[in-house]
Amino acid sequence: MIEKEKVQMRKRNMKLFPLYRTLGWDYIFFYTTNFLFLTRG
Repeated sequence: MIEKEKVQMRKRNMKLFPLYRTLGWDYIFFYTTNFLFLTRG
């Protein structure tokens, strides 16, 4: 029973991982652009 629960959790995490990765890259891009814009002044 515990193995079945672990498999279900792993499958759910694999589905959510691309979303987390996309949001993470979006924040990195935003802060890099913001930093460059503010330091250019």
